[in-house]
Amino acid sequence: MKNVTHCRHCEKEVAISAEKCPHCGGDSPGLTKEQADAAIAIQQRGGCLVLVVGIVMLVVIIMFARSCWKTGDELERIGKDLMKSTEEMKK
Repeated sequence: MKNVTHCRHCEKEVAISAEKCPHCGGDSPGLTKEQADAAIAIQQRGGCLVLVVGIVMLVVIIMFARSCWKTGDELERIGKDLMKSTEEMKK
């Protein structure tokens, strides 16, 4: 398998894996226009996926934190129950 091809911009030899042509600076010189467009579309979808996963994780963390958070009234009731049980243990 050959590791070089011609740049789709300037037609000079370039490595298939090159991200930019060393001669003209063109993007993805070893890919056809269709391949380059497909690669860009995949990258954009990947970015959207990361964003969606990040938002879902943030919502889950917020929901978990809210379920663990006690209000002032709840804490006061827990404190009174603790004091009551401590007094009962002393008797």
